[in-house]
Amino acid sequence: MEAVFDSDATPAGAVALGEGVELSVLAGGSLAWRRSPGRYGLALITGGRQEWEQDGRRVSLGRGEMVLYDGAHPCEARAAGEGSPAGSVVLHVPKRLLPFRDAQVSRLLAEPLSARQGVGRLFARFLTGLGEEAAHCTPQDTDRLRTTALELAGAVLAHHLDRDQALPDDSRQRALFLRIASFIRAHLASEDLTPPTVASAHQMSVRALHRLFGHHNTSVAEFIRTQRLEHCRRDLAAPHLGHLTVHAIGARWGFPQPAVFSRAFRAAYGLPPGAYRRGHAGVTTGHAVRMPRRGEAG
Repeated sequence: MEAVFDSDATPAGAVALGEGVELSVLAGGSLAWRRSPGRYGLALITGGRQEWEQDGRRVSLGRGEMVLYDGAHPCEARAAGEGSPAGSVVLHVPKRLLPFRDAQVSRLLAEPLSARQGVGRLFARFLTGLGEEAAHCTPQDTDRLRTTALELAGAVLAHHLDRDQALPDDSRQRALFLRIASFIRAHLASEDLTPPTVASAHQMSVRALHRLFGHHNTSVAEFIRTQRLEHCRRDLAAPHLGHLTVHAIGARWGFPQPAVFSRAFRAAYGLPPGAYRRGHAGVTTGHAVRMPRRGEAG
């Protein structure tokens, strides 16, 4: 769906994912879309307030909301009111790649779709992240990202259509995994984050949860531990968190016992957390510091 901009709207970037799937990052005021009958557009509002209109339907949208439109019909959008600058991220998806018919999807056109929770929030995070990091992705990466984009777009539409059964089973499972992974990342600091609590929060059995993570070549406990350690590693390398002790950083991400944190970090990264922090500090200040090799004391 190719954009035509007026004088106060500009394209800030575009990402081609292949097979007609494309992401557009837009900034500015009014815009219109050339007709593209074979594609839908899912637009996430990232700034300002905007009015979208298609087929006589008009909707006013703010940041954190989405709208679906059909490329077979003219569509216009314009900034509404004053405040923060208008901005949006739009995923263009060929209809043939989604498991829905036009008659099913038509009732969602030019209607506000929330991106503030659940699968909508996952989709919004994916779109904004893709727009920011696409320049660093390889062609192989974009192939995989296209699959994720299609699965999440399908999950969003199915959610609003109450037709999860319309999604292929593997897409439903992928969407569920992404939703649970997001839940886990949001609760890493909680000592109560365990397979039973995760399963209960998603109204599924612990056995089904383990089976789901097994399909992604990991276990629930391993995924939780890996995510916690990665957040610890990031914080240890952050100069603005230098006032926190190593043990405080471990505790804030679910490792209240220093010895347990030290062993887990060393097993994952080959050196104790204190040595990792000292080594990273040396690199960031321009001093050459040899990082201990796996098995050496820090």
